[in-house]
Amino acid sequence: IDALRQSSDDIPTFHEISEAWKTLSDPLERKRYDRTLKADEFVESAEKWATVVGTSTGEILGKTWSNAVLPTIQRGSRVVSNVQGAIQEELNEKESIGSGSAGV
Repeated sequence: IDALRQSSDDIPTFHEISEAWKTLSDPLERKRYDRTLKADEFVESAEKWATVVGTSTGEILGKTWSNAVLPTIQRGSRVVSNVQGAIQEELNEKESIGSGSAGV
């Protein structure tokens, strides 16, 4: 029975559920969400692949991979994440201006 219990942190709030419904029920918002999800999956996949390649190569190639290639992939991943965050902030700002809540 203890395994079935959830902490209150695991239970989504009404606000979270409402926001999810708002996103998924609007075709444009759903498209944005899907693109973000695909980008996140790509970043995760690239980092896993890079780690596997780096650990499965020989010592010299492995060091080169770990010291040059992997950090480059990780920087690219952070750039993707930062761009996603900036776009989302801009969209949220435009949405709040469009809904008339700005300047009230």
